[in-house]
Amino acid sequence: EDVVIGKSRRLEVRQLRQEDDEQDNSTSPFPVVFSCPINGRITSMVPLTLAYHETSLLFLTTDQYQYAVIGYDDDEETTTSGGTNGGAGTGGSIRTFTSGSLKDDWTVLGTLSECGPLVTVDPHMRCLVLHLYDGLVTIFPILPRPAVSRSSPHNILGPVFHARLEERTLLAICMLHHLDPSLSPPHLTLLHQDSRGAQHITTHVVDLPKSQLWSVTSGAGHQLPGHCEWLKKSRIDGGSSILMAVPPPVAP
Repeated sequence: EDVVIGKSRRLEVRQLRQEDDEQDNSTSPFPVVFSCPINGRITSMVPLTLAYHETSLLFLTTDQYQYAVIGYDDDEETTTSGGTNGGAGTGGSIRTFTSGSLKDDWTVLGTLSECGPLVTVDPHMRCLVLHLYDGLVTIFPILPRPAVSRSSPHNILGPVFHARLEERTLLAICMLHHLDPSLSPPHLTLLHQDSRGAQHITTHVVDLPKSQLWSVTSGAGHQLPGHCEWLKKSRIDGGSSILMAVPPPVAP
């Protein structure tokens, strides 16, 4: 019943008000219950629903090439995001679980993508993929349980790695669903455009143990992790711009 809105340099949470809620005197059926400033303009934002966290977390990137995973923290009385304006139903304060820079030796000489940042999350919460520079994706493994260390006591992301792409102009990305994620690795599907303006769909396999991204050509001759499906469709309808992964049917 909550909706998170990224407003440039600020996050805003709106909550659907129940009809029988007489304590709230607001005239809006969708009032703002929480807001907080962000250090930078928000360029992308996706939710992370983890089994070991009561509420969904938020992965976001900014125009300063920074990323962070933030979320509610019921145990903390103060926030780590530079101040908040809370209200009823906020569930506590905001905690930054992990953060970092998207600039390193791989990306400092890269060309920023014309389509802007693209981000997608594996529906089985094994990794998230970010496309910021042409011909390159950044992959963040998601830990099955939070890592505890002195520098980052609640880190939920594993070591970040990059992978080169043959596809230069990406228009959209998404991660596929699997009937049994223990048998199939994460599959990244790309909608891209070639130099002639034709659009195509291809699939890559994310090999988290080896920190690799395999295509149907680069994966040949290698021992791939589990069952892999290579989807490919050339010259789809022009003007396509959105990919959406359809979950498998639920057994009755």
